[in-house]
Amino acid sequence: MNYRSHAAIVLAALLTGCGITHPTPHYAPNRDNFFVLRDLKGQHLNVGGFTSSAPDKEAGCRAQAVAPPKGQTFSEYVRIAFVRELSDAGLYSTSAPVTLTGNLDVLELASMSGSWTLTLTLKSSNSRSMTVSSKTSFNAPWDAQTACHFAATEFVRATQSLVGKAISAPEFAELIR
Repeated sequence: MNYRSHAAIVLAALLTGCGITHPTPHYAPNRDNFFVLRDLKGQHLNVGGFTSSAPDKEAGCRAQAVAPPKGQTFSEYVRIAFVRELSDAGLYSTSAPVTLTGNLDVLELASMSGSWTLTLTLKSSNSRSMTVSSKTSFNAPWDAQTACHFAATEFVRATQSLVGKAISAPEFAELIR
């Protein structure tokens, strides 16, 4: 290859952002979720392990990637979200009589249209289960770098929405009995 070919490859890589991974911020509890959980009136829960049937380490984003914070998988991120939300509401206890586990069935990032689609199956130690889905839209600019940064940032809101849909569903009350 000559100098121009090398320069073209380097320039293309810089413009497309190949190899860049955008980490999601750490999970932050949602105020609305706090109020929903508070209404459970003292029903303490433990949160066990979460698994994933979906890509768990990163989501493709326009020749780049979005990944959870270092050392986490997406399923662990969702597990931590439940722990944080329950803890903030005073309902998390490792010695609770009921333990929730989960499987992240679907994790889809549509970076061109700007949305996260998440589907989670929760199982209770009381043998009940439920599945909940959430689609969260966000602004998707035309350039890859900004769009993927937005996607990473919006994963927090997408997870808050998923947790909110789960705890607000009538089936959730059956899981925690």
